[in-house]
Amino acid sequence: TWNGEQPNKDAIKPLVFGEVHNIEPILIDPATLKYRFSTGASEGVIEIRDNGVPIYTYPSLTTGASINLTDSTFTLTYPPAGQITASIQGRKRSINLTSGVYSNTYVNNPANIIAIICTEYGKTGVTSLSVSDLDLPSFSAIESSAGYPVGIYLGTQKQNIVEVCKQLAESVGAQLFFNRYGKLQLVRVGTYI
Repeated sequence: TWNGEQPNKDAIKPLVFGEVHNIEPILIDPATLKYRFSTGASEGVIEIRDNGVPIYTYPSLTTGASINLTDSTFTLTYPPAGQITASIQGRKRSINLTSGVYSNTYVNNPANIIAIICTEYGKTGVTSLSVSDLDLPSFSAIESSAGYPVGIYLGTQKQNIVEVCKQLAESVGAQLFFNRYGKLQLVRVGTYI
């Protein structure tokens, strides 16, 4: 990933789930001005800014950057004047909260993002869960009641999976816990029993 003596060569690759704004992508190739904003395929880049000035805005497709959604990178057309920030629609990965089947589609709903993080990250069998460990009806209830897009940017610092999921749940007034049957449940007071 890193080219030559890149100062970010030891940095953790970033991840974007859902829709995030004003993130600072990682410069991965100073020679070509290539930046990484997530890992894997992403849905889209809404806008890229240089010192707050838009240099790329979808759908106008200005010429300030070329976008590669397959590997979640973009390359600037000219050297930046200052700090590069971006608004992103992240990973194309979701779980059907009725059937538990995975798909490569974009979601910006906290219930689905939490389900993906809990089942696909962490050590298998130790800290990650399987779909059967989730109380899918409770996740589905939150999915249908969350009325606005959410997201989270996991940059170059290590983060605890439980803390990330709790933060996403709290963003829509919900709580995350294991119920008496040992299933991870997502509950907003007054919406699910």
